[in-house]
Amino acid sequence: MTENPHSQNSHSQNSHSQDKHPNDAPEHQEVHDGGDSQAEESHRETPTSEGATHTNGAADEMNGVRGTEREDEDMQQRDGSLAQEIHDYQHQVQTLTEDRQKLFQENDRLRSHRNEALDRLDLVQRKLLVNFYLKKYPQEKQRLGALSRPSFSTIDQLLDEIIQDLAEKERKNDELVTETSRLEHNLETLQKSLLSNVERFRPTQDDELIGHFENLASSIKVITRDVPSSTDGNKLASQFAHYTLINGVAMTHWNNKLHRKYLLEAAIWSILMDTIFSTPFYVFGKFANLYTAEWGQLFLRKAAIIQSEDDNEFSWPPPSPLCEKWRYVTAEQLQNRMTGEGSADHEGEKSGNQKTDDWVEASHQEARLDIERALMDALLPVAPSIKVTKIEKITRKACELAVQLGLQRCRLQIVAPELEQEYIAKKTTNVMGISGCENIKTGHVAFIVNPGLRKWGDGHGGHLDQSFDLVPALVYIEGN
Repeated sequence: MTENPHSQNSHSQNSHSQDKHPNDAPEHQEVHDGGDSQAEESHRETPTSEGATHTNGAADEMNGVRGTEREDEDMQQRDGSLAQEIHDYQHQVQTLTEDRQKLFQENDRLRSHRNEALDRLDLVQRKLLVNFYLKKYPQEKQRLGALSRPSFSTIDQLLDEIIQDLAEKERKNDELVTETSRLEHNLETLQKSLLSNVERFRPTQDDELIGHFENLASSIKVITRDVPSSTDGNKLASQFAHYTLINGVAMTHWNNKLHRKYLLEAAIWSILMDTIFSTPFYVFGKFANLYTAEWGQLFLRKAAIIQSEDDNEFSWPPPSPLCEKWRYVTAEQLQNRMTGEGSADHEGEKSGNQKTDDWVEASHQEARLDIERALMDALLPVAPSIKVTKIEKITRKACELAVQLGLQRCRLQIVAPELEQEYIAKKTTNVMGISGCENIKTGHVAFIVNPGLRKWGDGHGGHLDQSFDLVPALVYIEGN
């Protein structure tokens, strides 16, 4: 039972009143009276409060029981749901396990199928390889023809042989590709040169060419004046007897003091003919030897090539449009690379390879020095007072003339007549007699002072089957 709070209050108040001091009695009495009234009223109300409390406690107990029942029901529902979920998961696991087993079985089947396919492919490849090998090497048919399934060692051997053969063919193919590229590059260079240079080319006039040749001849005449008059003519003739223009000349012709200067001129011209004027490309030095050889190989007949090799001398091929075009285009390219001018297709474009240009220039300078050394070796022993500047001047003019002749579209060549060639006044145009031979009507060439300058065709490279001498050779004519 629940204790009445009003009773507790009344009891507390009574106890408190008894503890008061006696002097306070009247006032306490009044309070006590009031308290008694309140106590009585509380006492009358007590039975009603206790009944209400009893009713509320029963209701709370019923509510607690109902709440517990609901919690039990919720727990049972959750347990049922979890059990269902567990059952569903177990079913899914079983299904996945069965699917996994099926996939394993399918994978095994596919692997077996793949291995069978690889075996069939291997057999086909082996047969194809053997068939290819037998077609390539028919002599091996007896050894390999009966093999239905060649061994791995046999296959490896066949593969090695085929690979080696293919590697050799690939190497040869690379060489052919390289050579083809080089020829295509050369052809492209020639074509560009033709397109860019032919139309703007202006041929050198005959009078100008004659003037350059005579300037060189004059420089040679000047240097012969430095030979002392006391020089022994026989010694001089013996020293130069093997030179090109002097070889075969009778020694008696050099006993005449006037002829000794002619002998020295012929010696100088012989050196120039054997060097700077021997080929169109000699002026560019050893760098151009390849072009000289290629020009001869392309346009000389086989018999002429063999004869040229036997004589250890270069034979000029006969003039033809293609031959002369190859010659002057090559000369233009070498000249451009030597001077650095170039023939670029576009403004500001550099020509060629700078390193190669340096090679051409160095090769040209080396050729000039070789000529100067040859002239000094020949002249200084007989004329020690000759100035080196005169020799350098001859070399410079000879190089300038050689370059100019090589660039022309026509064929221009320094030529000399044969000794003992017949001479008929007013009919023989390739020679001209020295002073004292003017009145000779018929005779023969006794010795040559300097060669002549011959031209084939016109300034634009046409009519190359026709030739004439721009400058006749200067010779001594002995009358019959």
